[in-house]
Amino acid sequence: MARAKRENKSFIIITSDIDYIQAFDILKYRLENHMWGLHKNTRGKLKIYSGCNLIFYLAGRKKLAQHLVATAKIKAISHSFSRSDLNLYTFNLSYCTQIPEIKILLEQIEYFKSPIYIKDHTKNLELFPKKPFFKWGVYLQGGIKQISLKDYNYIVKIGSEG
Repeated sequence: MARAKRENKSFIIITSDIDYIQAFDILKYRLENHMWGLHKNTRGKLKIYSGCNLIFYLAGRKKLAQHLVATAKIKAISHSFSRSDLNLYTFNLSYCTQIPEIKILLEQIEYFKSPIYIKDHTKNLELFPKKPFFKWGVYLQGGIKQISLKDYNYIVKIGSEG
């Protein structure tokens, strides 16, 4: 009996500033190395698998803060993250206080032509409630957030418009 192909899910991966290091620099380094890591307490980490769509969001207050900036697909997932992987994961070992639990290898990485200031699009995304709210940032906490295919397609469309 043939196995049914599962639909690829879509997620937002959240990166934050760490002290003097900008989230954008962290993201750029990891994407250049086609690798991401998820830590022990990252919510939703067990929902991801090879082929899932990712969108990268920069939290914090520094360069391109509160913007969606890039996409990628998950090429492979490993539940072991060796110390030798750390050099590909971070350019500054002093801020890496724990080794991630899950290693994600990335492919089809693309930066948006125009980074998307997410606050301008909260009304158009299913991720956010339709009732009036002020603290939209709470919906983008925890390292990874699953989104609908509709939201994924909307974000990619907006990001590819220059």
